[in-house]
Amino acid sequence: MVPQDVAASRIDARLTRVAIIRAVRDLVAVKGEDVSIREIADTAGVGSATLYRHFAGKKDLLDSVSMHRWSQMCHATQVHAAAEPAEQSIRRVVGIIDMYTRMTTSDAQYIQALGLRVGHDPTGIGPLRDTFDPSFAQLWAKAQEQSEIRPTAHPNDAIEMAGAIRQSHRRLQMLTLLVAGIATPQIDPDKLVLELYLRDK
Repeated sequence: MVPQDVAASRIDARLTRVAIIRAVRDLVAVKGEDVSIREIADTAGVGSATLYRHFAGKKDLLDSVSMHRWSQMCHATQVHAAAEPAEQSIRRVVGIIDMYTRMTTSDAQYIQALGLRVGHDPTGIGPLRDTFDPSFAQLWAKAQEQSEIRPTAHPNDAIEMAGAIRQSHRRLQMLTLLVAGIATPQIDPDKLVLELYLRDK
């Protein structure tokens, strides 16, 4: 068992890292790559020494938002894959796609400021995608086996389309359209997306 003070220290370190990543996202969205490390540290409410304990330098900081997004995606697919199937498989698939659209719309200005190709940049996300893609494909295949996702639909295409959703005020409509394109006729995309939305409120 991990001692309480060690566990608290790990939580603090994780919260500090997330605060730095959010500061990077918000500052880059406004100032682009010209943001300074000092500005990032100040916005995150940490000292430069603390920032450098978490990140090696500016490139690492600029990449951190995308890396964090894909780390979260990997974690979500692994949690869904390990869970007992208490609900339709398509709900798990759409839940992950929904999570991705929430992150990409939150990160839209950051993505635009750096000119990123979502799902491909920075190159460091490659190993994370190598973990995410097969786990997500496994959930996808299960939904296809249950005749919930069209046999011709491909999981990589769905992620590419989800990554293109950047307007927060249109996110639910665009997500519903995406789900309508992958779901079999037995699935009501409007109802499914609305239920996911209400569950997360």
